[in-house]
Amino acid sequence: MQIKIAQRYRPYSHSLGDPIILPGSILAFQIYPALIRVISMAKRSAEVLEEIPLFIKGPVKDFTVQQDLEKGEIHVWGHSVNGYFRYRIFPNRVGFSTVVEKSPTPEFQLPYPAQDVFEKVKFNERLSLGSHKAQDWNLIRRRADLTEILPLWHRLGLFCPKFDAKCAKGTLSLLERCFEAVEAGKKLEIAPALMNLFKVGFVAGFCPSLEDTQHQGFDLSKFDLKDEESPLVLLSQGCELIRSLFIRAEKESVRILPCLSPEFHCGRMLGVECGSFGMIDFEWTKKMIRRMIFRANLTGEIAFQFQKEVRSYRVRRCNEQDRGLKMGVGEKVSVEAGQLYLFDQFES
Repeated sequence: MQIKIAQRYRPYSHSLGDPIILPGSILAFQIYPALIRVISMAKRSAEVLEEIPLFIKGPVKDFTVQQDLEKGEIHVWGHSVNGYFRYRIFPNRVGFSTVVEKSPTPEFQLPYPAQDVFEKVKFNERLSLGSHKAQDWNLIRRRADLTEILPLWHRLGLFCPKFDAKCAKGTLSLLERCFEAVEAGKKLEIAPALMNLFKVGFVAGFCPSLEDTQHQGFDLSKFDLKDEESPLVLLSQGCELIRSLFIRAEKESVRILPCLSPEFHCGRMLGVECGSFGMIDFEWTKKMIRRMIFRANLTGEIAFQFQKEVRSYRVRRCNEQDRGLKMGVGEKVSVEAGQLYLFDQFES
């Protein structure tokens, strides 16, 4: 018994120079056919670290920059007058490395060959909200649909180094409003708050910004010169915020769909580590939990809290021919370390 998400997250852009985050790093890149600009996102004001010229003869057709959120890389390709080119950029221990996969001419080279490469962290956690549209960043921004935005935001945030907000100025004030709406359980306010944060807090290829750089008229407090914040807070904290909409692990319990906004009426979430309890995959439809698989890390009793509409459900071990146990609201579930459990037959 499995719950799967077949979709792979590889957003892309055909625009020239849209800033794009290199997953697993504090770097952003502005990539043009004949130039790569490397930017540090460690501080509030982006710092250009380097500009790398490329031996490309234009015009270039089908130019594409792809952010691979499966492998944690950036892929670039296109057709120049010289011929087809393709290369990729990935993080290493000291910054980034490059690999040319297809060179149009012998003169086409990139610095920083693969070195000091570390084993990439694989993230099992994945979110889907039922959208399967083309992952073109320009179209995503135009459609402004959170069901396709949040899974990408969540996935990129998993790769992002952890940053904590030290103040609530600039777009961080909008992030704080989102957390407040979630904590207060104001389901109807969550989606509008998230959309406001997305519109003003991210530019082009989901590159975060702490200020209203697009001059959309948001009334944001100004930063002081001494404020040391990284825009990457919007990714790392945003990931935690998005996760908290669908699952929360507390000291003695796990809450499933604790604050489900009406916009997210169906979806799946996989590979969520719930503290020491174990790992959970679950899916919901018509705004109600439908099925959940739990991989226990400990032996004991765990309290699972579902939506208030749920009155009972069934629990049984996977891969065993048993009818399981009918559980009522408030009852703790006995689990054994290393075992896999299926929760289904949710009834209101």
